[in-house]
Amino acid sequence: MALVMIIVEVVSALLAPAAEFAAPVFVLFSEVLFWVVLLVVELIIALIRWRKPRVPSKPQFSRVRGKLKSFSNNWRNKRANKKQRNENS
Repeated sequence: MALVMIIVEVVSALLAPAAEFAAPVFVLFSEVLFWVVLLVVELIIALIRWRKPRVPSKPQFSRVRGKLKSFSNNWRNKRANKKQRNENS
């Protein structure tokens, strides 16, 4: 059982920095993709109605960014506290 816990800790220590980088990049990619879809829809509507297109403002998923930041900070604090308890023991 201890070996499994060690393996889980090592894997999480290796994957956590990658996840902390990949999650914000994924959110940014989602924002850009959503904005491109809005832009294409606006251009199609402008062509159909024969008017000048209004460029929509780029959306920002601020709640998602806040939750990711909070999760990341909580995870780092949890790891630091766990490390400190192990050093004190």
